[in-house]
Amino acid sequence: MLDTERQATWVEENLVQEPKLLAESDGCKEFTVGDHDLLYFHLGRIEIETESIQDTAGRFNVLVLVDGEKAIVESLDDPSASYTMNYLDMVVVPANLGRYRIRNLGNHPICMHKTHLKDNYRDSL
Repeated sequence: MLDTERQATWVEENLVQEPKLLAESDGCKEFTVGDHDLLYFHLGRIEIETESIQDTAGRFNVLVLVDGEKAIVESLDDPSASYTMNYLDMVVVPANLGRYRIRNLGNHPICMHKTHLKDNYRDSL
């Protein structure tokens, strides 16, 4: 149901959040940029100079290359399971893929948005 009380000001005050650093490794930083009780999904931002190791943890991941030239998303267990992304491409990483790597194939750092459902997402619907 559409809540007409929630105008732009309400959204800015209640839903928009400052990025929160989750993890940092050599050549990679991962942030939370969208996590609220009213949201049934988690939105993260991954800034990658070289590569980042990720894990589906049994949930499908949606990746969007929002800044940068090109990246490859590849399974760590099965190298034939890979997808090369260009700027603004979106890929759904299957839940059963498990651990995977995002490699930057461009000459400058890239930024990837990663979305996945929360554990209790059914309670939010």
